[in-house]
Amino acid sequence: MAMDVLGSAATYERLQVHITEEEHRQHHYTAQAKKETALIAHQASASKSNNDRQRSPRSDRNARCDYCKKKGHDEDVCRTKERHEEEDKGVSDRADYAYTGRETHSETIYMGQVMLCTDKEGTRSLLTFIVDSGATEHIVTDLRWFTEFEPVEESRVVTTANGDRMPVLGIGAVKVCTENGEIISIYGAAYVPGAVSNLLSVSKMVDEGLKVIFAKDTCRVTRPDRTCVATATREEG
Repeated sequence: MAMDVLGSAATYERLQVHITEEEHRQHHYTAQAKKETALIAHQASASKSNNDRQRSPRSDRNARCDYCKKKGHDEDVCRTKERHEEEDKGVSDRADYAYTGRETHSETIYMGQVMLCTDKEGTRSLLTFIVDSGATEHIVTDLRWFTEFEPVEESRVVTTANGDRMPVLGIGAVKVCTENGEIISIYGAAYVPGAVSNLLSVSKMVDEGLKVIFAKDTCRVTRPDRTCVATATREEG
C-alpha cells in the first residue's frame, strides 16, 4: 500500500519518513478522540451533578417541614408523610366511615390511646379508647377528663355497636393533644359512667371534620391536614 502511495521510485528513507508521519497523525487523532470523549463525559457528569443538586431536597438544621412541622428536613423527605401515604394506599374513598370498628362475628376491635389535656396548666394523661363505628356519641367514663361539662336528664341514652343503650349523665368536651403538640377540642362527648370502656364514635368524628382511616392492623384519626389526633391498633376480642 505504501509503495502505491509514494510511487515505485520511492526510496527506503522516504518510506520511513512517510510511515513516521502516518504514525504521528494516528497518535494525534487518537489523543484528540480521547480528549473529546473525556470532555463529553465530564460535561455529562457535571450536568448530572447539577441536576441532582437541583432535585435534591434540603435536609439540614435550618429546614422546616411544612407537613409535620418539625425542623431538620423538608416535606419532600418527610418520613412521617411517607408513612401516612403508605398507610393510606388501598384505602377506599369511603374509608372515613364505611369500615366498621367492631365486627360482630370476629369480635375485632380497634383500641388505642389519646393524649388528653385535662386542665389549664397543661397536665396530660392517656385515655384508652375503642374506635366504634356503631356508637352514636363519643363516650367517656370519667368526669375528670372533661374540660367542659353540662349535666343532662337521665332519660337521655346512647347506643353502642352491639345495641346496648346506656344513660347519659352529661355532655361536654375533652381536649386532645395531637402528635405535634397542638391542642384541639372534641365536643359532644357523653359522660356515661356505666360504660365498660371509652368510645370514639366514627360518625361523630367525621361530622366534626376528622378523618378515620383503617389500615390492615391500625386505625388513625387525623385532621384534614393529616395531623394525627389518635391512633389505635387492631385487637381480637
